[in-house]
This record gives sequence, C-alpha cells and structure tokens, in this order.
Amino acid sequence: MNERISDSAPLLPPEKAAQTLPDVVTALLLGAQVTENYRDGDGVKVSFHHLDPEQMSWHLAAQDYEVANEVADKLSTELFIGRIVDGTEVLRIRQHADRMVREKLKEMILGDLHEPVRSLAMLKDKGSSGWWRMVLPARAMEAKGWRIDCTAAPVKFDHLLEYDTIFVQRLHDWESFYTLERLKNVGKRIVYDIDDDLFNITPDNPAYNTITRDDQLAAANCMKLADVVTTTTAELQRRLTNVMEGVAPLVVPNAWDCNDRWSEDLGSPDGFKRILWSGGASHGADWEECFEAVDEIMTEREDVRLVIMGFLPPCVENLVQDPFYRSRVEFCGFRDPQTYYEMIHHVRAEVGLAPLRSTGFNAAKSPIKYLEYSLIGVPTVASAWLPYSPVITDKKDGRLVSGKESWKRSIEFLLDHPSKREEMVRAARRTCQQFDLSRTAKTWVDLLCSG
Repeated sequence: MNERISDSAPLLPPEKAAQTLPDVVTALLLGAQVTENYRDGDGVKVSFHHLDPEQMSWHLAAQDYEVANEVADKLSTELFIGRIVDGTEVLRIRQHADRMVREKLKEMILGDLHEPVRSLAMLKDKGSSGWWRMVLPARAMEAKGWRIDCTAAPVKFDHLLEYDTIFVQRLHDWESFYTLERLKNVGKRIVYDIDDDLFNITPDNPAYNTITRDDQLAAANCMKLADVVTTTTAELQRRLTNVMEGVAPLVVPNAWDCNDRWSEDLGSPDGFKRILWSGGASHGADWEECFEAVDEIMTEREDVRLVIMGFLPPCVENLVQDPFYRSRVEFCGFRDPQTYYEMIHHVRAEVGLAPLRSTGFNAAKSPIKYLEYSLIGVPTVASAWLPYSPVITDKKDGRLVSGKESWKRSIEFLLDHPSKREEMVRAARRTCQQFDLSRTAKTWVDLLCSG
C-alpha cells in the first residue's frame, strides 16, 4: 500500500504525476526557485519568477515534490559526469526526467503505471475530524494492492477519475453534490463520513451561523447519493437514518492507537496539581457545566494549576485578567490536529475535564476526550449524559457528574487520592481497548478497499 497525506496541495494521481513531474524536474535543473511551506501548509511551489507565473509555476504536495527533487538530484549528477553534455538541451533533459520519474512512481505504487492500480482518494476536513476519521485510519490501514491518497486541498474532477473509491467528509454544499453525482455516474464508489449532527446545531456553536438550510439539504442529498455512509455513534446513526429516509449509516467509532508511546508516568512532575481541559471554540459554552467548581478549587488551593489546550474559553480568559490567576493558567494553542496529537503525549495532569451541556447536538458526539485523557494517564470527570454515560462506569473508570457540588467533589477527590487516580486510569485504559485503532482500521479497509 502507498499512503500519502497532504493539507495544502492536492496529491497528483499516478498518471497525472507522470505527466507533470518531469516538467518540474526540468525546471529545477534549469534554476527554478523553490518555496517550501507554501501558503502556510505542507505544499511546495516551484516557479520561474521572471516568467509568466501562470504558465511556469507548479504547486505540489510535499510528497510529489520529494519525487521530483530526488530525480533532479540524480540527473544533476549525470550532468556533472558528462552523460548529458549540455544543460541547455531542455528536450533531452525532459526525456531523461520522464523515464526516471516513471521508474520512481512505478516503484512507489507497487505496479506498472500503465496497468490499473486500485486506488482510494480521501478528501478530508482540515480540522480534527479529518485527523480522526481519515489521517489516523489511513496510517493504520493495510490494504495491499491499493494506493491511498489523503488530502485537504481541492482536487480537480479529472484527477478524481483516476481513483476507484472517493471517500469524502461532511460535505454540505451543492457544488460538491454535483461533483459526487458526476463521479457516481461514471462508476466511482462514493463513501461519505459525518461525525456531527449538522441538522441540530445550537446557537452558541460558531457553525450555527454558517451551516444554512441550503447546506443541510445539500448534506442530506450527498448522503443519499453515496454508496456507503459512515458515522461515529449509535445516537448519530439513529438521527441520520431519519435524514436518509430509513437507510441506516454504518457506525465506525473514533479510535486511537492504544499502544502509541503512552507514558506510564502519571500526574504532574513538579509538585503542583493540574486540572486539564482540551477542546475547540464550539465547546466554549460547555464550560458553564464546570466553571464555578473549578473557580472555587483554584481559589481555595494555591497548588492547583489549570491546563488549557486548544481554545481558551471566555470564562477562563476573564480569569486570566486577574493577577491571582495569571501565572496559574497554562494555555497552549495549536492550529493543526497533528500538533495536538504530538503534544498530548507529553501532558501530565491529575484530572481531565469533559464538560458538555445536555443538548441535542452534544448528545450525538463521540467520547473522544475520555479516550485521549485515559491514554495519557489522566482520570476523567465528565458530564453524566451522552456521549459519556454509555462508556464510563462511574467511580470505576471515570466520574459522571452533574451540578457544581458534584463537579467539585469529584475533582477534589481525584486531586487528593493518587492511588485512586492510578486505579481509575488502569480501568479506563482497559475500557478504551474497544476504541483501539487496530480494530477500526480493519473495518475501514473492508468499507473503503473492497470491490
């Protein structure tokens, strides 16, 4: 299997790569300029600044640029030893580059470029959903004989024609529907994934003002068009069955690699006690569930620190203005989900918070936060309803709470009892085995790389 992931530039499918990369190699040998991390992403721009940028520039995914650059390095050596007499012989350079690019691509995709290779295009969301539902599964899938390309960048329709299966995520616009319809009409298999209830967004969610009725109808029609629809929880499956007029999506839970570098060192390493929360802007209002309890604990206990990863909730931001709190709130923002994935391996805390208001939108979410906290060795205190209530057994592998006093008692108990924290973490990690990536990766292979 060949698996390639890109965020800011579309990955070229093999035949298109075989046509484009020899031109890039030739340009590199003739002195083209290279701009890495193009547009603040992982893309690379190769261009001649003094020529027409529209005609003489290429925006490539990093993986495609690596192929071109490797071939250019080899060809430059040949030029040096005289196998190519004159570097101005552009046509001859292009012919050599074409041959060497095709050889490299043939090696990478495990087959002849002129013979059909089964292939999967994953068109992912740039947020955490793309990470959980596409990037992580792609890295764990063992689909022999299949090439898997995963990107958040726009991909042209004619490039998508080279793929057998198109896996899309949370599409909710009519232009995307028309593209999927055309792909379906020419025999492509469409798999659609959705991990949020786009039809019940609450007003406090930033998406409330951007997901319109038109968007909802487009999303529903994209799902009805797809050969397979996947989702994350049984509750969301039930709701989407109504949207899809009786056709039930398949549930594939979110999952992490339960054996990936998770430390056995539990708790803060410096004598302080830490309360951890991680999340995005859509969860700002959920802090109403636990804020008063956390505020009282921070006021009463000077050895407690609050660790926030991702988005700083407005209520916490207001606290930071007070000098008493300023040095006691440890905030770390991040832009890319993979950055968070790397950072969280090093976080140490005594308690992890998972507050969610009891709303229809929240009830359809998955218990990701519980999984994250458990794997890094932090016991979870969570709201006592969906999505946490079916997964956590209260006082065994986590705490389920409601109301300020319940939040406060549970947090303080875990802060004060190290042995109980360790016991709860061990039980939680056993519970999390049901969300192991090795299991769901096999399901993804069956769904995406079959037929």
